[in-house]
Amino acid sequence: MPDSESSDYEANRNIAMEDEQAKMMKKQKQKHTRKRQCRDDAPNAALMVSNIEKKSSDRKSSNEIISHRRPFMNDTGKTPKKRGKSSITDSSDDDDNPSKRHTREKKSKKSKKRKKKQTKHNPHSSCEEDSNNSKKTKMDHNVDRTMKQGIQLTQKEVDEKVISSSAIEFYPEEVKHLQLQKNEKNAMLVEKSDVVVEKQVKQVDKINNVTLLLFYQYVEPPWDETQFQTALKFVTDQGNKRQITGRMRVAREGLNCTLTGPRDGIRAWCSALRKFDGGRPRIDPETGEKLTEFAKTEFKLTDDLPPKQRFPKLHAFEVVELVNYGLAGTRAPEIGSYGGTHLEPEDYHKKMCEKDTVIIDVRNHYEANIGRFDPPEGGAKMIDPMMRKSTEFPVWLDNPETKEMLKGKQVLMYCTGGVRCERASALLKQKMETEEDTKALGIKGVYQLQGGIDKYFKKFPEGGLWRGKNYVFDKRFAHAPPAVEAVDRTKKVLHKDNGDIE
Repeated sequence: MPDSESSDYEANRNIAMEDEQAKMMKKQKQKHTRKRQCRDDAPNAALMVSNIEKKSSDRKSSNEIISHRRPFMNDTGKTPKKRGKSSITDSSDDDDNPSKRHTREKKSKKSKKRKKKQTKHNPHSSCEEDSNNSKKTKMDHNVDRTMKQGIQLTQKEVDEKVISSSAIEFYPEEVKHLQLQKNEKNAMLVEKSDVVVEKQVKQVDKINNVTLLLFYQYVEPPWDETQFQTALKFVTDQGNKRQITGRMRVAREGLNCTLTGPRDGIRAWCSALRKFDGGRPRIDPETGEKLTEFAKTEFKLTDDLPPKQRFPKLHAFEVVELVNYGLAGTRAPEIGSYGGTHLEPEDYHKKMCEKDTVIIDVRNHYEANIGRFDPPEGGAKMIDPMMRKSTEFPVWLDNPETKEMLKGKQVLMYCTGGVRCERASALLKQKMETEEDTKALGIKGVYQLQGGIDKYFKKFPEGGLWRGKNYVFDKRFAHAPPAVEAVDRTKKVLHKDNGDIE
């Protein structure tokens, strides 16, 4: 090429390389700033971790202080996969391509024109330092405002049957502040960004704004075909309307759901379901008030979960039984007539410390293998039926060995959320009333944990008598009691550059 073209080519190449080096230096500076901030916050956060651990040990009740405990199997729960860090690619390899170089130069010119236009309309934009300080002040103001408001979970629920908690409730304030600051920053980027919608959605997805809902409800008598289809359409339409995702098991005997969605959307969905009568409203004989199928349903919510724990779609499954015990139709014992006595977590906790008591884990064996209750010496005895699936429970209950273990005992049952105990306790009580050999066992009572392990963790965040992790059927897979989880996660956060809680 001519000398003039060669010199222009070399000049443009040098300019491009200088620009690329400047970008890399800027990224390195930002990275060091984040590291320095994390180091500054680390001592306070570490102090909070030790305070949590001390508080956890101090809050143990006399029932939990046990001199000797039976050994418990190691935790084999799944752990979240680590996500790799993105790498910075060197675009200088493309400098020899004239078309790419021309595109890059064209973008550079457009960028300069845009900056000049912004400077013209905003005389203060020329002062980069003042602009950055203004942004930082506004961000700190938003974070302080959020901190003053507190976690949304701490607000009193309008519905007393909504049992809610926060996924970050027990994190130290310093770590919580880092997370809220990160969320506010992402929200500001979304609000001010003029990029395409896809990138806006990507920024929104970084905010911990997911709420998890667990609930079930048996209906008696079961819905007929018309009522069933009405209920199926209602819950699906309401879910789609409020951006709800997750799994719904819909049967003629009721609903069993694990759902995720926005905080307000989940609560609005619960409120709509509370008013749904399914075409057969009833009147409470004691109060004279209108009763619906879900008037007394207990909804268990966990707020402030990260976006990766949100289900991608809403699936409504038509099933014969909410829990597959093989007891459909006329074989199913009526829960209203035979169901076990529901105990709130505090009462259930005390019951586990009583003698002549057995506790039946009605979950599958692989769930019990990673976590279960561990009563004190002299208290209740744990029984694991070693089931691979729920259809094995009726067979296990009829075994002579099982009946011998239940003879003359109080029987406690528990599961993840409470739904599996409903039919299991009703089956045992039905046998106690209708079968002579079971009646002769002299069982002193059948009790079940109201709200399951999920509600127990909300009442005993340090774990109480629980050991290990709770296997769940959502994106968390398995998790420890919230206060224990907070200590473990906080220690991990202290080693992260950006202070993010995953």
